[in-house]
Amino acid sequence: MDSYISKLRDLASSAASSIQGKISRDYSFNLSHKPFGQSGLWSLYKATRSSTGQTVTVWVFDKRYFERGINRQLLAGREQAVVIELLKNEAGQLTRLRHPSVLQVIEPLEESRGSLMFVTEQVLASLDDLVNPDQGHVSGGYRVDGDVFDLDDFEIQKGLLQISKVLGFLHGDARIVHGNLVPASVLINAKGDWKLGGFGFAQALGSGGGEYRYDYQMSAQTQRRLDYMAPEAVFEGKSHCAGDLFSLGCLATAVYFNGRSPLDCRNDVGAYRRDLDRLASSQAVAKLPEPLRGPVLALLAVDPARRLSLGEFQRSSYFDDVLVAALRYLESLAEQSMEQKVAFMRGLPRVLSKFPERVLRRKILPALLDQTSDHALLPFTMPNVFLIVEKLTEESFNSLAMPGLRQVFAVADPPPQLSVVVLEHLALLQRKARPDVFRADVLPVVYSALMSAMPMVQDKALEAVPAIAETMDGGELRTQVLPRVQQLYTKASVLSRKICALKCLQGMMKALGEQTIVEHVIPLLRRTKTQEHGVIMAMLEMYEEMGMAFVERGTVAREILPALWAQAMNNRLDVD
Repeated sequence: MDSYISKLRDLASSAASSIQGKISRDYSFNLSHKPFGQSGLWSLYKATRSSTGQTVTVWVFDKRYFERGINRQLLAGREQAVVIELLKNEAGQLTRLRHPSVLQVIEPLEESRGSLMFVTEQVLASLDDLVNPDQGHVSGGYRVDGDVFDLDDFEIQKGLLQISKVLGFLHGDARIVHGNLVPASVLINAKGDWKLGGFGFAQALGSGGGEYRYDYQMSAQTQRRLDYMAPEAVFEGKSHCAGDLFSLGCLATAVYFNGRSPLDCRNDVGAYRRDLDRLASSQAVAKLPEPLRGPVLALLAVDPARRLSLGEFQRSSYFDDVLVAALRYLESLAEQSMEQKVAFMRGLPRVLSKFPERVLRRKILPALLDQTSDHALLPFTMPNVFLIVEKLTEESFNSLAMPGLRQVFAVADPPPQLSVVVLEHLALLQRKARPDVFRADVLPVVYSALMSAMPMVQDKALEAVPAIAETMDGGELRTQVLPRVQQLYTKASVLSRKICALKCLQGMMKALGEQTIVEHVIPLLRRTKTQEHGVIMAMLEMYEEMGMAFVERGTVAREILPALWAQAMNNRLDVD
């Protein structure tokens, strides 16, 4: 009987699993929790892909929306079908379109009896969240995922450039008009990039006709925002590229006007006509940075033929900024020659300090780590990475930087310059990395460097070890590091390397302890045959430090004083 009940349970579980959608099976999220944001009628939930741990955003429309309060009266029958079709069109266009500045869909739309759902790359907020003071800002900005987003001029420059480029793609390759370019249609992803969504009203070029009518019987969220629409779209129903350019001008203005378009008509066509008459006034763009005012006024021209083109907008002096130029070049790095890449990486440290820290962390660091697969470029890429790592918290370093750096540290037969760069930043890595991560991923770089055939790498490794010796595991220091340093000292044919190895041993003595000093270090010194002045002086410094701090008096009497008496007869040394 128990076996029969167990089988019934298994069958029920299997049936439930088959009914459950792929998104609910493959991603971990909780619809009973409050969504972190809204985009039109979509509720946005932070989720994790169960198989990989990838953070994503799940977009959900709950069909119970139609049963709530006034929606039940306004959105019945045909109107509900219009809303569903609008949402499906938005998800479908996002799935179909492929461009770096179109929000990336990971799982396409799923429809069930109770909801619509799809999955995109991680979204942190919409532009409306960042610029609209009614969206619940904290003091100093909008807080999300531990960051306070308070858009500065650079991030706005970067964002407007990204949106203008994706409009060029829509009008050219995709042959569609977005039709509803508003702050809520612009999403901010985990890298801080502006991604375009809100494609529910997208149309093929040249479609449409007749005067636009705002339907007061429908929810405002199911209709185009009148205060971002071009005059020819409102009065003639024309759908073409110039309409999106007008909306781009309204969007740029809204960013600096707390989310308010210069046509602040509240979806009233009469108010729209009145505001349109005042649009050519410089007052409409008074809060914009001076280099942006002219281009925006040209985008807002009532006559579509007189509007600025996307190319002219992108070439305007507003974008003539060293940070924007550096970011644009970084994004196009794959297209450049090796010589150009090296020149760019060498010059990048001069401007990195001028970027906002959030941009460094979310945008530039991932872009640099993406370049680490090019091993020849690594010696020039890594100094920039370490400059950014300096600014990271330990938590951010281990989550954002270490996964990419782990691939760098594992490079077989690395270029000598790469090993040198990593060794120069060993103390920084030890300060930022968790102890277990440092031991597992970073210390093998040191061990390999000590065994390198390249003198410049050997010397840098010997210089680096004393700075980390005291925080290393004693067993690893004695079994992994000490034998390699001893071998370098013994086999060194260059005087400077022998001295460098002795300095390294001297820096390790406190961590090694008396027993290891007596058993390994002192015998190494006593076996030394060379009478070179520099080597002898380095040995005398070690003997002095041992006797003063690290060994007992008996060891001084038995091991150190006889060695010093022997050196007293060395005619290359004076009395001092």
